[in-house]
Amino acid sequence: MPASRTITVHLIGLLSTCALAQLPQTPSRPTPVISTQQAGVKTAATPALAVHPLEAADLQAFFDGIVPLQLERSDIAGASVLVMQDGKVLLRKGYGYADEKNRKAVDPETTIFRLASISKLFTWISVMQLQEQGKLDIDTDINRYLDFKIKPAFGKPITLRNLMTHTGGFEEESRDIIITDPKQTIALRDFLIQNEPARLYAPGTIPAYSNYGVGLAGYIVQRISGEPFEEYVQDHIFIPLGMIHSTFYQPAPKSLAALPSEGYRGNTEKPPLGFEIFNAPPGWRRLLYRERHGPFRPGAAERRRARREAHPEAGNIGRDENTTVSRQRPDASYLHGLL
Repeated sequence: MPASRTITVHLIGLLSTCALAQLPQTPSRPTPVISTQQAGVKTAATPALAVHPLEAADLQAFFDGIVPLQLERSDIAGASVLVMQDGKVLLRKGYGYADEKNRKAVDPETTIFRLASISKLFTWISVMQLQEQGKLDIDTDINRYLDFKIKPAFGKPITLRNLMTHTGGFEEESRDIIITDPKQTIALRDFLIQNEPARLYAPGTIPAYSNYGVGLAGYIVQRISGEPFEEYVQDHIFIPLGMIHSTFYQPAPKSLAALPSEGYRGNTEKPPLGFEIFNAPPGWRRLLYRERHGPFRPGAAERRRARREAHPEAGNIGRDENTTVSRQRPDASYLHGLL
């Protein structure tokens, strides 16, 4: 009975300690502690623990175990995974289907997926390239680079640095994010003029995510470079980096037209939507230019702003039915990195 023996030994030890504590003790000097260094004794260095290097087999086992499960659980058609270390590809693998109906597997070399707001990073890279070339100053009033004027507010101009850190102070609103008919889009400049949001905060004070602000930055890239935004990114970022399967053109050029993964709304049992257009093009890719069930109505933002000014106590009274407005609170953190 090993367990009984262990308990017995512990009890004897405890009782012995108590008995010794009751005996009179002769005071003694504390024994000095001498380190091995003071004693001149050399100790062997503790061997470093061996670190298992990150290998392709480990990564594949990990992703093979989690990605198919997540695709099934979330009803996602397909995905691709790329892991690099020190400039070397450790894993490049596709999962699921680019076309669910025709069982076209995801090809990690060629299948194109939407980057959504990660696209904004390419807008900021473009801005910083022009900054490095001395063609613009990210701390200057953006009105200097526009051929229309952002209305003044709070006695302080908006700068590109504000746009890049989402501290321009704009109200955020979304209008039917995706369309599939290219005829429904209008030029970026026209949209920016017709849909300038309300200014909620002084520039540089409160982080408040703004797709409109990124659209302004993309338009400034066009104006300063003299190239359409899609062309600028293609020539100055994608091609130099060898990103031959990436594009901002919508629809995709003929050379890439067969590569985008199909998109599904709701679940993959429904028919694919076809090529989805996210507007506007310069890394913003959020707001649509037409109501889904009617023509685009210019000046909607102006009408909403007038209603707010006339009835400040009513908040978003009279808001368009298909418009989502986000009013960020000053005490919340909405920076979201530099997306």
